Formats: sequence, C-alpha cells, structure tokens
Amino acid sequence: MPQDIAAKKFQPVPGKAVIYIVRPGVDSFNAGPLSLSGVGPIATHQGTYYRWEVEPGMRSMETAGASLSVVTINARAGQLYFVLHTVTGGLRSGLGNAWLQRIDEQTGRRMVSAAQHL
Repeated sequence: MPQDIAAKKFQPVPGKAVIYIVRPGVDSFNAGPLSLSGVGPIATHQGTYYRWEVEPGMRSMETAGASLSVVTINARAGQLYFVLHTVTGGLRSGLGNAWLQRIDEQTGRRMVSAAQHL
C-alpha cells in the first residue's frame, strides 16, 4: 500500500504536525472507537495505526467505551507525535475499557512499523 509505505517514512509535513495513533498487536479484537477533534470518529483495530496530519494548535483524542480517556496535544508544525490506543474486552463481553497514552518517538516508530495502516 503506497499510503502505508509513505506513512512509515515518518516524514514531517511542512506547516503541519503529524499524530500517529497506534494499537498494539496484542489487545482486544474489538474495534476501538475514537473521536478526533476536527475529524470526527474513527475506529482502530488490533495491530493498526492512523496517521493524522493536523494544523498547529490544540488537538484532542477521546475514547469511547466503558471508560473515558482523553489526550490533548499542543501540536507544533513539523513535529511528530505518537499516541498508544489500548482496548480491552472480548468477543462475548464486547468493548470494555479503552485508554490513550502519549508514548515516546522511538517506541511509537517501532509500533507503527509493525502495524498496518487503517
């Protein structure tokens, strides 16, 4: 996939910030709904990532499910940010808890490199 190859080069975008939201390869099989400021809802899945190019400024991500988790980033142009999205729950029990956490760039790059683009 050309979009996946380009995203995994981790290139900044002139005048914009890039936020990678990544799900671990080992967590719930359930989809993880997220609300992204200015974009609307998306759903991540086990072992996937989403590359979000944004204008500079405050950007928020919010989970859905049994618990609420919010991460807000003051996005600066030319910067890369990485957010881990973890989901619990099973096929029978449905979506359980979901949370978001900023992670360091080295960990984020490693996780995104092993994941598939949404």
